[in-house]
Amino acid sequence: MKSGDTEKIIFFANVAKQKEVYIMAGNYLQSLEWRNQSKVAEHIINFYTKAQALDLLASFYDSCSQIEIEECQDYEGGLKALIEAHNCLSECKTISGEQDEKKLQLQNKITFIKKLILAKSLLETNSQQAEQKLQALFEDPGLECTMHPAHVFTLLVQHHVSTQDYQMVAVSLQHIPFKCTLSQVETLYGGKFILCARSPKVIFSLSGIRIPDKVLSSCTVRPSLISTSPAKPLG
Repeated sequence: MKSGDTEKIIFFANVAKQKEVYIMAGNYLQSLEWRNQSKVAEHIINFYTKAQALDLLASFYDSCSQIEIEECQDYEGGLKALIEAHNCLSECKTISGEQDEKKLQLQNKITFIKKLILAKSLLETNSQQAEQKLQALFEDPGLECTMHPAHVFTLLVQHHVSTQDYQMVAVSLQHIPFKCTLSQVETLYGGKFILCARSPKVIFSLSGIRIPDKVLSSCTVRPSLISTSPAKPLG
């Protein structure tokens, strides 16, 4: 492991066929930039699986889900990874109190993501019901344990903009949630944003579409369009 030669470490782990070596190799590979290297991720999953280190495998799948959700906005991919993580802990023959709590957290995340996916799909067919579901999700205190609130609220605003329902955009802007910060929305959506004069850190993406000035003037917060610098990862 000290050599830092990834190929040799993978080869050695496969030849050694020992649980401890599999785990050490998996842990080492996680210290690399595996997010953009699918083969490395596959090796991590393979090593933890061979070692029957289901708790470590569950944690890795959970990390994968966060990347899918927060960096890629791939909610279906995030859901799939969360289900894999939950299944891993469910297969553990013995489970500690900490693991049981983790399993419950994963189940809650799965429930939230399923609700978001459903609401998103309803935006095209039943926007009123979708808006109600998204608003309920946004107001749920457990949301921030699953994803940044900006995901939910920005879906609402973008939908109103895409349908050119600017009056609803104006209504939404008058109920700007302070949960959404600049860095969160910058990560989700690049380009043009609406900046709330009431709180410079609170913005919403409008996919570069300009809202008529007469609609903006009806907003008590009097937002204005600005350009932002390239998005930075959440930290």
